[in-house]
Amino acid sequence: MAMTLCRLLSIATLMVLAVAGCVAEPPPEPVKGPYLRGVNTMTFLWFEGYEDQAGNESPASYEFLARHGMATVRLPISWERIQPQLGGELAPVEVARLRTEIARAHQAGLGVIVDLHAGCRHRGPDGATKICGTGISAEQFSDVWTRLSPVLRNDPGVVAYDIMNEPHDLVGDENGRADAEIWEEFSQAAVDALRGAGDRHRLMIEGVSWSNVDTFGTLHPTPWITDPLDNVVYSAHQYFEQAGRYTVSGDDVPQWRYSFWAKRFESDGTTGGRPFDEWNLQRLEHFVDWLAHHQVRGDIGEVGWPSHQEMVAAGIPAAEAADETRQWNSLADRWFAIADAAYLSVTYFAASGLQFIEFPGSPPGLPEANAVFVHSGGNGELRDASGQLLLDANGDVQPRVVDTANSQYDVLSKHLSRTDLPVD
Repeated sequence: MAMTLCRLLSIATLMVLAVAGCVAEPPPEPVKGPYLRGVNTMTFLWFEGYEDQAGNESPASYEFLARHGMATVRLPISWERIQPQLGGELAPVEVARLRTEIARAHQAGLGVIVDLHAGCRHRGPDGATKICGTGISAEQFSDVWTRLSPVLRNDPGVVAYDIMNEPHDLVGDENGRADAEIWEEFSQAAVDALRGAGDRHRLMIEGVSWSNVDTFGTLHPTPWITDPLDNVVYSAHQYFEQAGRYTVSGDDVPQWRYSFWAKRFESDGTTGGRPFDEWNLQRLEHFVDWLAHHQVRGDIGEVGWPSHQEMVAAGIPAAEAADETRQWNSLADRWFAIADAAYLSVTYFAASGLQFIEFPGSPPGLPEANAVFVHSGGNGELRDASGQLLLDANGDVQPRVVDTANSQYDVLSKHLSRTDLPVD
């Protein structure tokens, strides 16, 4: 009897231990700390097409952003414009323009993330485009940052470098692990070069395949950057219809309606049987989980959705546009709540002084469909979407100040920066 009782107790003990072993461990907590919120300001990059007329965003535009609660701007710059020849000197005119842009943002109280917005590509003076790993070496990529560093590292307006925007299709058009390996080598080389030059700025590291939240953790199974300062942030992008253009393949006319994308993606299986909103929220959560699992810091460099103003301008009845806007903003509000809980910095895409509300003689269309802000300060440097200076009837620069926040600001104003949080 004693033997039987001992056996029963032993079996019971094993069963308790087995059950205990099956209890899932709580998911790791995200790395806690301050985070910044802002927008991508695109005028500087869009002026690339205006050649010797290239100018700057106005001080009034940056003051507008600061007034509306923005703390930072992600500033995309062109690789070939700042460095026309791979391995060559930086263009003095473009360097001066960049310094002016940073100074204007800083004067308004905004921090600047300088973003090399090139997809890991460089178009040379002969018009030929070279790609990282195919025509561009890791040394040549590092070179542009070692040349930019003396320009930027002591500038009080600069808060970080995004060392390359959306590297993609480096090996054919597959965006697979082979692409990731090339980019991991290139990005580490740039980090090494910057730290070797004594640059201590925070470095934003994107992933291949357009740095999409859907593929970030799959293509990059583990964090890959070694930084002696431990001052890197892994940065991903997300749009609610994936590409960010809100257009259907083969059709250049944007589809602004939330109802269109929800129905399309739910019916074609894109969402895997989940509601459109839940699918989008889980996409962000996959990236957040990757960050928490590896205990690294993260950021969303681009996110965006259509505005009420754009829908009405496209001819959608105001009442219908209001309902579509409500649904977009409801999704976005929940999305930002996840970003808040994960301590993610976020820069909305996009804002620019080149975007105008309708006025007599204005060119048709706007450069960026899902713009969060329409703003300008007519100081003689801003041009319309065709690159022309805004002039009044006397031929003088139009002293026009457009001060309008688009409907997305209803969400952004509820999810501002937190700089009062302790660092993990």
